[in-house]
Order: sequence, then structure tokens, then C-alpha cells
Amino acid sequence: MGRRRAEHEDRVRFCVAHPVGDLREDDVRLLLGALTRGPEGELDLKDPRTGARLVAAVIERADNEANTAELVPLGIEGPSTGWAELMGEAVDSAICLARTGPRERLQVPLQPRLQALAPILEARRLKSAFANYTMTTDDASYDETPVPRGMRFDDWSPRYAPDKVYALIKRAFQGIPGLMLLPQDQLRKRLETASPPARLLLDGDRIIGVARLKLLDDDAPTGFVNLIAREPALRGKRLGDLLLGEAKRVLAASGARRFALEVVTTNVAALALYERHGFRVASVEHTYQRRLEE
Repeated sequence: MGRRRAEHEDRVRFCVAHPVGDLREDDVRLLLGALTRGPEGELDLKDPRTGARLVAAVIERADNEANTAELVPLGIEGPSTGWAELMGEAVDSAICLARTGPRERLQVPLQPRLQALAPILEARRLKSAFANYTMTTDDASYDETPVPRGMRFDDWSPRYAPDKVYALIKRAFQGIPGLMLLPQDQLRKRLETASPPARLLLDGDRIIGVARLKLLDDDAPTGFVNLIAREPALRGKRLGDLLLGEAKRVLAASGARRFALEVVTTNVAALALYERHGFRVASVEHTYQRRLEE
């Protein structure tokens, strides 16, 4: 194994052992690999005074309406007294890197445990742009309303073109801040390896909804709803209720005892949907943003 590869693997192991948020190894590998420009997108910073260490990724290969690069803190360890300096170094490095690429902005999501570092971002002219709620529930019940005639659920498989799933997600989240959509090649890989598999809602052979799911390895297995998207032209037909009910059913059958998801705080319709299904706000994550030309 070459030196660069060994350093990459060390960063992956560090982030899995000391994650900033709910990250599995495959998530870390995606963020530190396919979604960065290259090795320069992997930031590994250490504070010699305190022994603190921060590993982060500069994401430039995800699609979003704001043409934004994203600095994502992935793993952190050591005394919190050293975190501010490391975050400052990470932001400075991300700004320099992103300025050499095609993006117009940089954004930084601050997970709740890092929220105290907000002044470090503000000092570098990043401002709070939007926020996401993490919502959870222990209620395993789900909507058993029959699927309307002509519609059905199916697991994603290669017979369903990933580009159609990609296009549906992009339409569904148009105008909603914060979506970082995987490139189509990476979306296909995630769909192929997902367990439990993504569930598609079909009207005949047309994809009109998708739910992407994963099971988190917590003490109490948590079913995480990565994403729910439905055809915007079919608003008002309660497809969101069908998709969320199906997501909870599949996750419960896979062993989940609690359920979680994330939603942007301004998405009023989605918030109402999740609350109808028993989800309540557990935490909030603010995302900070600035134009790179400033």
C-alpha cells in the first residue's frame, strides 16, 4: 500500500472511530473519496498543543442549485480547546481550494456538537444560510392506507434507470436549500449496495416517488430515512404519506426500533408530514455560507 493510500485509510478509520455525526464507513469513504476533487480535498489537521485532530472533506462533486462547495467535518478527537483553531484552518483551506474550482460559494454545516465554533465561521464572513432539523420517533406504527389503484411499490433494481431517479429527486427538491445530490454514477452505486434497498413508488412503469433508507448501528437500531421525494406535479395526493409509511415499514422489518430523518426548517409541508407520522424535533444543525469572491 502506497503512502497516500495508507494516509487515506488512516483518515477513514479515524472518522469511523471518532465521528462528528451519524456516519457509517461507507458514508465516510464516499465523502472522502468520490465526492472530493482528489487528495487535496481531504483535510487532516492536528493541534500540537492540545493533541486535537480534525478530519474533514471539501465536497465539490455534488450537484446543488446554489453552485456550492461544502466543507464537511467528519471526525474529531481531543480537547475541545483545540477545536477552534483546527476549524479555522479547515475553513481557510477549503476557501483556498474551492476558489480554484468552478463553485461560487462555500458552505459549512455545523453539527450540534460543533455549534460553539460558529464564531470561527462568522469571523471568516460565513453567515447562517439555512438550518436542518433532525427529527426522531420511537413509534413503529405506519400508515397502512392501501396504495391507489395502478400504483405499487418495488425495490430499486437496475431495471429502473438511475437517471430517472436522479431527475425525480432534482425536481422534487427544486428551490429547497441544502440538497447536495450525488453524481449519477455514485447514486447508482449507492442504490446498488443499499440495505435495505431504496423503495420506488410506481404509477404503471413511471417512477413517481422514491425513499432511500439506511440502518444505523446504534445501541437501539435506528432506521434513517435518507430521502423522500415524490413527483411535484402530484402534490396533494398524499404520496408523501405513502412513501413515509412504506419507509417505516421496511426499516422496522429490518430491525429498526427508532426512526430518524433530516429536513430543512423552512420546508413546512415536509415538517407537517413528518409530524403526522409521530416525528418530533430532536436537534438543529445550522449551515453557514459565503461567496468565494468576497
